[in-house]
Amino acid sequence: DFIITDTFHGTILSEKFNGRFAVMLRSSNQNKLADLIKTIHAEEHLVNSFTELEKVYNVATTKKESQQYQNAEYANAMHYLKENL
Repeated sequence: DFIITDTFHGTILSEKFNGRFAVMLRSSNQNKLADLIKTIHAEEHLVNSFTELEKVYNVATTKKESQQYQNAEYANAMHYLKENL
């Protein structure tokens, strides 16, 4: 129903398959995860402590939004590979 993660791969999989998730930033992962969150446009899922979980509990990324992002990134990757290989 709701995923709480503090990992790069946990964030990717939560966005791709679940839709309802929170990403917890820690000092050891802040740079990598903050960049990922910005890249996938999931800032509304970001929390800095467990006390903030309630504010993101009802925020959900729809499958449609996720699929649109994934399709665009796939197209970018394929274009890059075709141009550079």
